[in-house]
Amino acid sequence: GESAAAMVAQLEQYRAVQGVADPTATSDDAVVTDYNFLTSGGDAVEASLEADGFEVTRLKSQHATDHQWTRAELDSAWLGASRVPDLAALNMHYDQYRALPAAGDASGSLADLYTARQVQAGPSLSQRVVLTVGCHSALNLPDSYGPAGDDRFYDFAQAYADKGLAVMVGNLGFGYAD
Repeated sequence: GESAAAMVAQLEQYRAVQGVADPTATSDDAVVTDYNFLTSGGDAVEASLEADGFEVTRLKSQHATDHQWTRAELDSAWLGASRVPDLAALNMHYDQYRALPAAGDASGSLADLYTARQVQAGPSLSQRVVLTVGCHSALNLPDSYGPAGDDRFYDFAQAYADKGLAVMVGNLGFGYAD
């Protein structure tokens, strides 16, 4: 978050683990998402995680004829899982407060988005790590830039911090998935 209390909470979490965010400390599970031009990167992340002993849940839609994973499937594999994975590589199209699952990308529909508000309503993400190549996924816009309650100013960076996420690696501007 953007409050003093949220910043103190992040610092306390850092001190409690002595600055080490080790997603393997409690388990070795991960979720990796991708589609079309993001798939080769997803393949590489999955292979690397599996080589390090992670059990990976993969949501992949490489071709137009493949099943196109939905927000509901992402929810089931990530925030709605019986145990939230320790590491999430959530590769999809983003802006600072919304992300587009494969089904929306394939259909051109913005009706079924993954949002920062879903993160806010979800479980604790303490000691979790999120990474993505999604454009603007880590862009933090100050709340004071917009009217109170405008979802565009409650971004993923703020939502993940509010939920205690240990590490977020994402793009502030445009990403490149090659």
